Formats: sequence, C-alpha cells, structure tokens
Amino acid sequence: MEFETQEQAEKCLRKWQARLFLSDWIIVLKLVDSSEMSNAKHAGEIEPSYENQSAVIYMAKANPDDVRNFIAKIVAEKTLVHELLHCKYMEPDITQYEAWYTSMRKHQLLEKMAKSLIMAEYGLSYEWFVNNRGDDDG
Repeated sequence: MEFETQEQAEKCLRKWQARLFLSDWIIVLKLVDSSEMSNAKHAGEIEPSYENQSAVIYMAKANPDDVRNFIAKIVAEKTLVHELLHCKYMEPDITQYEAWYTSMRKHQLLEKMAKSLIMAEYGLSYEWFVNNRGDDDG
C-alpha cells in the first residue's frame, strides 16, 4: 500500500511514466513527511512545469501515528498515478470560481483514471478502494 523505500517509489514512477507516455518528462519523486506538504491532508502533490516538461512530485511517507480517518484507502501507487496524470492536463487561465470548479472536476476525472489503471494492473474491483476500517467485522 505504501512505498517502503525511495528506490521502490522510483521504480514505480518509471513504470507509470512509461505507460502514461511521459518518458520525455523529467520527473523527480520525493517522499516527505505530511507536515512538509502544502496541505498535510494530501497524500501527494505535484509542481509541474509544462513549458519544460518537468515536475517534482511530493508524496507523504506512511505514518503509523496518523489517526486521520479517510473514507477511501490511501494507496501510494494510485496517488503516484494521480499526480502523474496532472502532467497531461494543464490548468486553464480563468476566473477563481471557474478555476476551482474546473480543478475539482479535473481531480475527479484524474482520480477515476488513476483507480482504473490500478484496477487493471492488479485485477481489482472498484469496491477494493472502499476503506472498511470503521466496520465492526474488521
């Protein structure tokens, strides 16, 4: 579910970078504490430079002390795919509300695409992403 080493994360990055036709991009992946993210609730963030086809992806390291409850499972590989998909979509230069709405809709699409790719890779159903940690039967 989580990357245990930087090497493991980079191997996964290269695999998905090739599959998403992003091999011509220079992409650096950094595993960081969630406190170092611009929003500590994010599992991943990206700083893309579309002009230079380069990006830095920040991913929160697994933290056993993190007691936040999420409805969906946080899966490192899916988060990585989601962040890579940002390289395919540029933000439009529009008003603040339209930018928020467009960004929200884009993130919904990227999330579905990332889940679909992980489902195809590992033969999972969509229900696999439902987090059942709060259920009585475990």
